[in-house]
Amino acid sequence: MAESAPYLFTGLSRHTPEDTLVAAFRARHNRLSWQWAAICEADGEVAGVLNAFPWSRATALNIGLGMLVLGVHGPLGLLCMLGRLTPKVGMRAVARGEYFISQLAVLPEFQRRGVGTRLLAHAEQHARTHGLIKCSLLVDAHNEGARRLYERTGYRVVYSGTIRYRVPAVRESAYHRMVKELSHEPASG
Repeated sequence: MAESAPYLFTGLSRHTPEDTLVAAFRARHNRLSWQWAAICEADGEVAGVLNAFPWSRATALNIGLGMLVLGVHGPLGLLCMLGRLTPKVGMRAVARGEYFISQLAVLPEFQRRGVGTRLLAHAEQHARTHGLIKCSLLVDAHNEGARRLYERTGYRVVYSGTIRYRVPAVRESAYHRMVKELSHEPASG
């Protein structure tokens, strides 16, 4: 959330975007909660993090994040954040029957060491546990390294789009929606 957190949470109140992310991670019942996170360690250090959940929870988890923002930033902060999200209205991130990978991040010093692949395998195993047969995610169209990882592990672009923001500093963001059909066999890793 390196690019989106400052855009969404800066200037809502005296709290920083980092304050908001920490509060969301510590709380339950929102899309950024520890409840939906997995951490991968390498060499005794945190190497990467995954945040993913079943499609059936998406609406409730988005509402939970809104309620958390209301608690941290107040009503005006929530309205401001919702206004910043209006360009995404109508964007379909996750569909029925999918396990949605909301965030996947690997620290630079651990990239190209299999951390991302292990986190994806973890998400895919959780999808199977929930009885789901697909995993989905959104990736920035300019993030070639991430897109190659997803393609290497079986994800395919099913839609490409552009979000047009009203903020001059951001303007627009191109993205790909990617989906992987899961086999019924357990993922390795």
